[in-house]
Amino acid sequence: LQEFAYKNLKTNIKFHQDETLLQMVEWGLISVRKRNTYSKFSDISEWLLAFRSYMEAILIMYKDREHELNFYHDHISTLCTKYEFTAVMVYEEDQRLALTMDRESTLFDRNIEAEGENFDITTTKKFKISKPRIHKTELIWHDGREICINWNRRYCSEDKKCSHVHACLTCKKIGHTERKCFVGNTESNSAARGNSQADSQPKI
Repeated sequence: LQEFAYKNLKTNIKFHQDETLLQMVEWGLISVRKRNTYSKFSDISEWLLAFRSYMEAILIMYKDREHELNFYHDHISTLCTKYEFTAVMVYEEDQRLALTMDRESTLFDRNIEAEGENFDITTTKKFKISKPRIHKTELIWHDGREICINWNRRYCSEDKKCSHVHACLTCKKIGHTERKCFVGNTESNSAARGNSQADSQPKI
């Protein structure tokens, strides 16, 4: 019953923002007006600017909350790298609402319910993997014919009738595509290990 009351109150508060108000005016007439509405943030940069102003105002009176506010600032920024911005903003609204209802909670506290309601596979950001541009000379096989890009990247619709060579773009050998090339994968792994080792070295 307590959980139901909480959810009901939460719904009413959100609905209250769009509620129509009745106002008594002169001679006893009733006028109908909408509540003032505020434009929502269009991207994370706008939210960060607004939150920074909010932080400055709060820290005037509560200087000991700086670490808490910085934590929440970074938390929302990180969520925006993983999920769609609109979903993060709905979560952020639910988080603030939960803080209002529970005065003992802080911005450090994780809101599992709000995360479950707003974040799922449909709100996860879709990252496009950029394919490196291939130089024209890399497309030429040993006998001067062009190597088939379609066969390397996806599939070749012409298959055996294709006028291009079905050979690997990396090692120029027949029998496997660029994605399955042992030479290319070995070079990529070596480069990744090299970068990792360089990052782990102490900086002077």
